[in-house]
Amino acid sequence: MCPGRPGPATLAVRHSLADLLDHAGLHCGDAVVCGVSGGGDSLALAAACVHAGLAVTTVTVDHRLQDGSDRVAARAAQQCRDLGATATVVTVDVDGPGEGPARAARYRALGEAADGRPVLVAHTADDDAEGLLLSLTRGSGTGSLAGLREITDDHPVVDAGASFLGRPLLAATRRQTRGSCAELGLGIWDDPHNEHPEILRSRVRHELLPVMREILGPRVDAALSRSARMLREDADLLDDQAAGALESAGVVPGDRLPVTVLADRPAPRR
Repeated sequence: MCPGRPGPATLAVRHSLADLLDHAGLHCGDAVVCGVSGGGDSLALAAACVHAGLAVTTVTVDHRLQDGSDRVAARAAQQCRDLGATATVVTVDVDGPGEGPARAARYRALGEAADGRPVLVAHTADDDAEGLLLSLTRGSGTGSLAGLREITDDHPVVDAGASFLGRPLLAATRRQTRGSCAELGLGIWDDPHNEHPEILRSRVRHELLPVMREILGPRVDAALSRSARMLREDADLLDDQAAGALESAGVVPGDRLPVTVLADRPAPRR
C-alpha cells in the first residue's frame, strides 16, 4: 500500500464515521471540533472528518504533564493542518494527580473551544472491550457494563460548551485506526502513559487481553465490544422504561420518590 492512499483500514474508519454523521444529521460543510492527541485513533478520526467534507477544527490539549509535551502538541496540530483542518493547541492546568483531573481539564478545554459545535473524540471498539472487562471486576450492573454511547449530551464536554459529544469510531478497531495512519502516511505519537503498569486499563490492554486471545481465540476483542454494544441497548431501554414508570406515576425530577411507585415493578426496572 502506497503511503497517502486509502486502503482497507482507512475505509473502515470512514465507514464508522459515516454512520455517526447519519445518526447525528451532520453533512458536508458542517462545523465540528475533533480532539486530537497525536495518537493513531485521533489522527485517523481527523483525517476521516476532513475527507468527509466537514469544517474541522482540531484541538490538541497540552496537559504539561510530560517533558516535551509542547512539541508533541505542536506536531499533532501541524499534521492536522497538513490534512486540511484548522488546528489549535490549548494549554491547561491539571488539578491533581491521576487520570481523572487530566481528563476533566481536557474535556473542559474541548467544550470551551467548541463554543456550540459538536465535539468528536476517537474512542474505538477496543475501548468498549476494555471497559467491559474493567466493569466486570467491579460486579457492575447493566448500566456500567454497557458500551460507550455514540452520541450523548450528558457529558462534561457539553456542560463546557459543546452541542453534543460524538464517538464516531466505536465500530472501528485500534488496529484499523493505526492502519489508516500508516496508509495515509501520518506519524503516530504513542503516549507512554498508555503502557504505564500502574494504570489498570493499560494492564488490561497489554497483559490481560493478549492472554485471553491466546486462550479464547483472536476474536475475543470483537466479542467483548459486541457484548458492550448490546448491553448499551439494554441499558438505554431500561432507562426509558424507568423514566416512563416515573412519569406515569406523576413523579417529576426533584420530588421525593414514594416507594409504592416502584414496589410492583420488576427488579431490573427498579
